[in-house]
Amino acid sequence: MNTFAIDWVECPITNLTDLVDSRKKLYPEITDEEIKRVSETAERLTPKGMQFVLEEDNAKDYSKKLLLSAKKDQQLLLVWPKGTGKTTSIYYLAQQTNNPLVPIQLNWGTGVDSLVWKWLVNKEWTYRQDWLFTLAWKYGFWLIIDEINAALPEILMVLHPAMDDRRVLILDEKNWEVIQRHPNCKIFATMNPTEDYAWTKEMNAAFIDRFAWQIIVSYPDAKKEKAIILAHKKVTIDDTPAPHTRDWVISRMVKVANSLRTLHKEQKLLFECSTRNLIDWACWCSDLDIKSACELAMISKADKEDAPQIRDEVNKFFKDWDRRMSKEDVKKAKLEAVEVVEVDNITF
Repeated sequence: MNTFAIDWVECPITNLTDLVDSRKKLYPEITDEEIKRVSETAERLTPKGMQFVLEEDNAKDYSKKLLLSAKKDQQLLLVWPKGTGKTTSIYYLAQQTNNPLVPIQLNWGTGVDSLVWKWLVNKEWTYRQDWLFTLAWKYGFWLIIDEINAALPEILMVLHPAMDDRRVLILDEKNWEVIQRHPNCKIFATMNPTEDYAWTKEMNAAFIDRFAWQIIVSYPDAKKEKAIILAHKKVTIDDTPAPHTRDWVISRMVKVANSLRTLHKEQKLLFECSTRNLIDWACWCSDLDIKSACELAMISKADKEDAPQIRDEVNKFFKDWDRRMSKEDVKKAKLEAVEVVEVDNITF
C-alpha cells in the first residue's frame, strides 16, 4: 500500500478505483451511470498543484496532527486568523493522499438547501438532488467546512447529529432517509477567532466536542511567512541586484505585517494584515513599485481611517526610491556587473 508520511505519521494514499468498488459494496442499488458520474466528479475534485510550506519547528508543527486525524478518522477543527493557510493545509493533505475534497463555505445566508440537498427542475417536475455535504458523506470524499462558526441553527441541526459517534446523516425531507457515512469521508472544519469577525458566534460546547482536536494557531513566524510567500506560484518577483533583492523585499513586507498586527492587537488599527494580503502585495510587485502594489493589495481593502497609518508603517520600511527594477533594468545591471568584472581582470 502506498503511503504519504510526515515525520513518523503515515497515511494511506487513496486508490480512486478501490474507492469506486467500495461504493458499490456499500450501496448495492447504485447504478453504473451514477458510479461513472461520481467517479468523474471525484477526479475533478482531487486537488492538484497545491503548494504548502511545512513547519520546521516540531513544537509548532500541526501538519502531523492533520495527517493523524485523517489516518484515525477523527474530525478536526482549525482555529486560525484569516489568510494563514487553514484551507490550503487541508487541500495539500488531500492532494498528497489522492483524495477528492469538497469545500463548503458557510455564511449567514447558507441554508440546508445549499448544503444537504437542492431543488432541480426538469421538463416534467421539480425534484430534490443530494448536494455537497450529502455527496461527500455518501461517496467518500473529504469535507472541509469553512467558517463553521457562521453556520445558521438549521445547519447545526444537521451537522450536530451527523458528527456524533453514530455517523449517520438523517434526511427528514427525503422520508427520513438514513445514510451511513462512507469510511473514506473525513471532516475538517475551520473558523476564524470569533472576537474579530462579524457574522460569527461562539460555538456550542457540545458541538465543539464533536471534534477530536481543536488546533489553535497564530500567524507564522517571520522565517516561515517569508517562505510561504516565496513559495507561492503567483509570486514572480525577479531577483535583482542588491539592495533590493527578492529576499530583501519580502523580509521587509513581513516586518510591515507584524507591525500592523501589533497595532491591530492594541486596537489602534481595524485592519489586520493576513499572510494572504502579503502574497497579494508580493504578486503586484512584479509589475508595480512596492508602494503602488501595497495600495492595491492592502490599503484598498482597509477602512479609510486606517489608510494613513498603514502608509506610515510602510514608509518605515520602504522609501520612495525603493522600487522593483524592470526586466530591462535587471538585464542592464547584470551586463554592467559583467563589464566591471572584465575590467577588473585586465592586467597591465
